[in-house]
Amino acid sequence: MMKTDKEVLELCLSWFKDIMERSEKLTSGNVSHGRAAIRGVAKNYADFVAEHLEERRKHDEEDELLNFLHAEGYESFDSLLKSLQPSDEQIEYLAAAAEESKNAVLDSLYQKLKKLKG
Repeated sequence: MMKTDKEVLELCLSWFKDIMERSEKLTSGNVSHGRAAIRGVAKNYADFVAEHLEERRKHDEEDELLNFLHAEGYESFDSLLKSLQPSDEQIEYLAAAAEESKNAVLDSLYQKLKKLKG
């Protein structure tokens, strides 16, 4: 489940505090190990935030698409595809383009159209 921006911000604040506490415990005897540990947790935290931002971007794009479809009078993306009534030739062209480009979006669109055509 996607975390809210507020939850992620609270996590980030706790992570900065964690990194600060770890850095305060560094001594001349443990600096090598401590530095590696700080770098490791910082990388994990940065990866988490990057994943959250990517999920958020995808979610926002989906919301934009749904809002557009509803504004245009379509209940869903599938209802829009049904209304387009593409020919079998057009669907096969899309399949070839999806396979050639290895584009997941085109492949997903092809799969939906193929399913709708029955």
